Amino acid sequence: MPFLKQTLSNGENCLISSNVFLQNISHGLGGGLFFSYSAGVPPALTLQANLIAYNTTTNSGQSGGGIFLSAGTSLKMVNNTIFGNSSSGQGGGMYIADYSSVNAIYNNIFWNNTVTVPGNGGDIYESGSSTSYFCNNDINDLYGVWTVALNNVNVDPQFFNPLTGDLHLQSTSPCRNAGSNSVPSLPATDLDGNSITNGSGGVDLGCYVFNNTATHPADTNNAFALTLAEFNAYAAAWKAGQAWTNAPGAAPNPNPIPANYLTRAGYLVTNGGAYYNNGSARPTNWRLPGQ
Repeated sequence: MPFLKQTLSNGENCLISSNVFLQNISHGLGGGLFFSYSAGVPPALTLQANLIAYNTTTNSGQSGGGIFLSAGTSLKMVNNTIFGNSSSGQGGGMYIADYSSVNAIYNNIFWNNTVTVPGNGGDIYESGSSTSYFCNNDINDLYGVWTVALNNVNVDPQFFNPLTGDLHLQSTSPCRNAGSNSVPSLPATDLDGNSITNGSGGVDLGCYVFNNTATHPADTNNAFALTLAEFNAYAAAWKAGQAWTNAPGAAPNPNPIPANYLTRAGYLVTNGGAYYNNGSARPTNWRLPGQ
């Protein structure tokens, strides 16, 4: 069954924000997420800054490899990345049965989603009729009738390394600054905890904002140079299970301190302390000069 299977209530407002739905398998509808609704006042579903990747429906004809949305639910979908999902029916990335609903889909990346049998809508399949807005998205295979479809692109997002699951944008990605910061339900932060607006005040597509300015949380003066004293303080907090905070402008501080963040700090200190941020997945984004 899907990782998240939810029956939405009469008039319910449901927010799913900053989650990872990864490598789930369903023998029915919806490999990663399944939302249904029966009757009454239509519910409102908002998906913000989520990563939905490598989910699958296996049984013949089962739609919605990443997401399945039943008829009647109004959807706002902003700054999500839907990648590498597969469906044995329609809509490898997402299937929307959207009769009489209102859908607003902005600033997302739908890429490399597939259907395993011939059909339409590798990335999205929309059936039925609705008022639908599809703007500022990166998508390859879109099926359906959309009321408004503007400023969408069909280009390789240039992720760092999809094979290892690193779906952060490279500095040269055409998805940088391709979003809108005036859309409804814009999240405050991306999946990493960075501000959803980038250094130039724009918005990138997908769940990750390109960021190569955040320092390692152990770097308390944000100097891109870790000292032994800073590492020892970070290690002591990790050992004691203490929460860690850092100066404003530094990277978000995951708590409890992850072991791989600690070992990365030790690696940097052992090799001289100076480092830079290449914008990829944390904590291996913090690298030694020349790497």
